Amino acid sequence: MDASRNLLVQSGNQSQSTIRHVYKVFILLAITVTIHVHSLDFVYHQDIGQVLHNIHEKCPNLTRVYTIGSSVKGRSLWVIEISDNPGEHEVGEPEFKYIANMHGNEPAGRELLLQLANHLCRKYSRDRRVQRLVNNTRIHLMPCMNPDGFHESYLVYNRTGEVPPFYGRGNANGVDLNRNFPDLISIYYENERTNGPNHHITRTPQPEDPIMQPEVEAVIAWMHKHPFVLSANLHEGELVANYPFDTSRTNRNFYSACPDDELFRHLATTYAENHATMRDRKNLCPYGGAHLFENGITNGADWYSVTGSMQDYNYLATNCFDITTELGCTKFPPENRLREIWDDNRESLLKFLEKAQMGVHGVVRSQNGSRIRDAVVEVAGPRIGHDVTTAKDGDFWRLLLPGLYTINFHAEGFKSKSETVTVRKGKTTWVEVTMETETIDVECFSRQWKDLEENALPHLKALVKRMGFHPGRRCPSKVETIIAEKLFIP
Repeated sequence: MDASRNLLVQSGNQSQSTIRHVYKVFILLAITVTIHVHSLDFVYHQDIGQVLHNIHEKCPNLTRVYTIGSSVKGRSLWVIEISDNPGEHEVGEPEFKYIANMHGNEPAGRELLLQLANHLCRKYSRDRRVQRLVNNTRIHLMPCMNPDGFHESYLVYNRTGEVPPFYGRGNANGVDLNRNFPDLISIYYENERTNGPNHHITRTPQPEDPIMQPEVEAVIAWMHKHPFVLSANLHEGELVANYPFDTSRTNRNFYSACPDDELFRHLATTYAENHATMRDRKNLCPYGGAHLFENGITNGADWYSVTGSMQDYNYLATNCFDITTELGCTKFPPENRLREIWDDNRESLLKFLEKAQMGVHGVVRSQNGSRIRDAVVEVAGPRIGHDVTTAKDGDFWRLLLPGLYTINFHAEGFKSKSETVTVRKGKTTWVEVTMETETIDVECFSRQWKDLEENALPHLKALVKRMGFHPGRRCPSKVETIIAEKLFIP
């Protein structure tokens, strides 16, 4: 009886074990099916817009698909936004962008950005790291800046299995888009000498300037529409992370540091050291003049000096810090290598994206609580000769390495304000700044203006402009500014 009962119990246990095993198999099968549904093939996708809309359909509450313009031949310049609140800028939240396929014959980056968008979409519900990224950063991904060049390159690849080194590099007009941005660096170097502006530099178009291409015009308008903080531009043809400046003072190849050189070295190193091979590779790319780069990073002009690059424009015209990554020796790698390239770069893409949260973030307000737009944020100690400005909502982001900083805030019509802040590794320092309205001594202004009218000589305007000199009693700086403007505005 006991033996029979033991046999029955044993049989029951085996049945339960079998049921549990079948249940596990069912769960694994379900997970496998889910992953298959949400995965993206490692091929060169022709219709990027359709791929991005498919991702949006899977994650409608996290994504927005839009275009910023069209190429020479009318192809759309697609972008996917990934955020917990797509379509809106959230005050205090940094905006980030990746751009790829700027050169039409360098398409691996476009597939990486499609994979990244898909990765963030399908991992969001169960991956805390992805949740932190998406919840705290407004992410914009542009897989292809040069769809016309890609189209021409892909036709050759599809027919022959390879693409000549420079075929399809430019847009439909044959223009290299990474030489077509306004030349701001020459103005910056002149401003260095004359103590001119070090940020948000503008250039009046000159007759000798190259014609700006529609793809570049669209990207520039996009850059100025969004308060981007950090970005990277994905290329192929080498294996290195490249940082500003791209242009040397003499156009010869030598190290040309920007004011944030140490920070840029850190950003480039972040990408290189998290890549499977970029930092420690031992073999040269198989082309003449190839380099081995120490720690997998290089200053752009030290590698080769070029004018009109996108990363220099980002730094000099906007608040955005931009680097250029070269993802491999082969410009147009075969499709069977795309999975490997994704595996090599996935962690780098995520780690670099996380750097949008480093440094100081905050909001600048007036005494009545209204947010102040275009206030200048100046790192005064230790001095960094590159300022950023507040966005339209009064929020700002200043990427900084860990340390103790004195930051000055300046805004038209307000008294300057200084804050001492500590930046800690891996953390964001939040600063709320309230600025007092600057009052004008009307009596002093009237007296000094009358004094100037009575005593000014033709050379006085130049003297005032150069030295800030005014006869009579000195007035507050705001008064001096008004007088100078009355004298010199045409």
